[in-house]
Amino acid sequence: MEYQLKIRERDEQLRQMNEKIEELKKKSEQGSQQLQGEVQELELEDFLKVNFPLDEILPVKKGEKGADIVQVVKNEFGNECGKICQKPFYSPVPGSLHSSP
Repeated sequence: MEYQLKIRERDEQLRQMNEKIEELKKKSEQGSQQLQGEVQELELEDFLKVNFPLDEILPVKKGEKGADIVQVVKNEFGNECGKICQKPFYSPVPGSLHSSP
């Protein structure tokens, strides 16, 4: 009888540990996706700053809905001509970054 209780206790411990492992895996994957998104935002910011030096590139605060970056388009006199909302998205091609409006 005591032996059976020990086995049940051990089985329950294993079940709980497996549940915890699965929970930690999910959290790890979510953190990885978030980090990947932040890196993509930084890459897009750098790309825009290099390729559009007259424009103002403004990052949007984390957690706000919509664009991740606002590009204020300016002419050669520094006058604002418009704004473009940028949001990077993942491309499965290594080294490739695309943006969506």
